[in-house]
Amino acid sequence: MSDPTILSGSSLNTWNECPKEWEYIYLQRLERVPSLKMAIGTAAHYAVEVAMKFRLEYGTYPDLPYWYGAFDGAWDEETEGVEPRNDKPEESAQAHYDSGRRCIEFYATEVAPTIVPFAVEMPIRFTINGYTWTGTADLLEAIDGDPTRIRLRDHKFTSKRPDSKSRYRWPMIGYAIGLRQQLGLVEEDVQLDYIIRNKKPIHFPVANGGPISDQDILDLAQEVENAMTAIKRGSFPPLGRDTGACNWCPFWAVCDDYKGNRKKE
Repeated sequence: MSDPTILSGSSLNTWNECPKEWEYIYLQRLERVPSLKMAIGTAAHYAVEVAMKFRLEYGTYPDLPYWYGAFDGAWDEETEGVEPRNDKPEESAQAHYDSGRRCIEFYATEVAPTIVPFAVEMPIRFTINGYTWTGTADLLEAIDGDPTRIRLRDHKFTSKRPDSKSRYRWPMIGYAIGLRQQLGLVEEDVQLDYIIRNKKPIHFPVANGGPISDQDILDLAQEVENAMTAIKRGSFPPLGRDTGACNWCPFWAVCDDYKGNRKKE
């Protein structure tokens, strides 16, 4: 994101979790230290993306080695120079790699066959309350193969079930607005597909149960207005201790609120 006044679902989520972290990323543009957990998500996301595009082009999903190849290539790129957070066996690079591969096998064999993709990685851009909003919708599913019936889907590869439906609310509302403005379609539903990285992965879908409402859009507009007002004012309070963002924030070493107090693993 080249302009900090351009918001997205991920940047607004970061803002709500900790405005100080938002400042480090989008204003100071500090480099984020990569992690093995982040690498799993990125590599798995890429494997799903290329397999879905294969399905769009050829009408069938690729064999499992194709999924593995996409995951492995992205994994190697994302983990170059990345060290485990500690010496525990479950935190090793091999343990994370194996976990990611299990998730990809599970997604390829259990989840993907139920999905008919309509569009993959669709970029969106629109104006809300006078501010630019951008994003990339992971997956538009043609329900029962009907391209006029769209379900917006986003996949997350996580270590545990979500404790709240609200964490990815803003991105999904943004995807719906983009779909409506750019394609003239109204989604039938929006759904987050959590793949839980157990030894035996499980699929935990969280569906909205219908299209994004007018109130949802109004809520997003107000959230954008609140965030931009504070950004223009130069107000970036550290809230990570209260929201839990300090547990995964990569800026412990430079954060005055947290310096020298990194949580023990």
